[in-house]
Amino acid sequence: MGRRQGVALDVSAIASYLRRAIAPDARFIDAGPLTGDESAEHKSFGYGEPVRVRYSVNGDVRMLVLHTMAPDAFGHDRRADRVAQVLGAYDICDSPAHVHALDVGFVEGGELISGGRGEPFLVTEFAHGELYAHDLHAIAGHDRVSARDDVRLNTIVAYLATMASRRGEPAQYRRAVRDVVGSGEGIFGLRDAYADDDPVATPTRLAAIVVGACEARERLRKFEHRATQTHGDLHPYNILFGPGDQLHLLDRSRGGIGDIADDVTCLAINYLAFALRHRGSFIGALRELWAALWSRVIAATADREMLSVVPLFFTWRTLVLASPVWYPDTPDAVRHQLLRFSERLLAGATFDPDRVDALIA
Repeated sequence: MGRRQGVALDVSAIASYLRRAIAPDARFIDAGPLTGDESAEHKSFGYGEPVRVRYSVNGDVRMLVLHTMAPDAFGHDRRADRVAQVLGAYDICDSPAHVHALDVGFVEGGELISGGRGEPFLVTEFAHGELYAHDLHAIAGHDRVSARDDVRLNTIVAYLATMASRRGEPAQYRRAVRDVVGSGEGIFGLRDAYADDDPVATPTRLAAIVVGACEARERLRKFEHRATQTHGDLHPYNILFGPGDQLHLLDRSRGGIGDIADDVTCLAINYLAFALRHRGSFIGALRELWAALWSRVIAATADREMLSVVPLFFTWRTLVLASPVWYPDTPDAVRHQLLRFSERLLAGATFDPDRVDALIA
């Protein structure tokens, strides 16, 4: 939830919060970033980095995660934006497989407080597990899907089917689709983060994509019956598998209602992007997972209509994956393929999961 900023959050403030909000006899043990050197001694943390906190109550050792959100250029520059993001995440954490939200509050002067001042924070459970992104890095070099890969995909598909069975309202669908285009985290915000001298995503090219996205958004108005519950950001860095391949999800967002195609495309495009980055073409086990994801989700949801609504959602995700801000190490050739994929879909090309090569060639 945001990027690191230099405002310090001292561990003494965390210890005080635990006693005040969790239990009077809560004893702070230690804290560390979710990534990086967990063994190092940390006395303070930059605002905007998730912090894993370990503490005890009556000898029972527990963990939680403290999320804060630094200002950024993706529609979070106002304090009200960040408050809305954090409160929105708190309100929709109660969904299948998602870590539970424990509390929400504010930070002021390094202290965790309640009330109308300061910056927002969110406290969630800590989930033990391995990022699905780590799986994809390994799978990218394989020619065939393993039994474990297949089991984990089935778990994700079952989750998607459950969410797709939970209906929303047409007005919620309109809001979700509008935000894909016009929000700071959506297509407009992503486009603004590209440099004017980008050799691949030139201003002219991006302007055409934005226009195509607006037209695609208008076409989706006739699909408002598709409103369902969604995760809202189902990329492999928000998916964890714990012991026994138990699914844990992080950072549900964007109101929790939209089109299940949003979640499916968010995951699927990463199979494509990981393969292109690792192997230069869409081959091997990730291609198998791509095909299996589409066929199993459609079978589980009886929703073949999904294939006709994907252009806008794919466009949003390709703008993320092709962005030097988010993925600075992606080769220009791969960035070009990803953008071309969305351009052809926006231009009216039929999306067939089994014939994706023509869209990226």
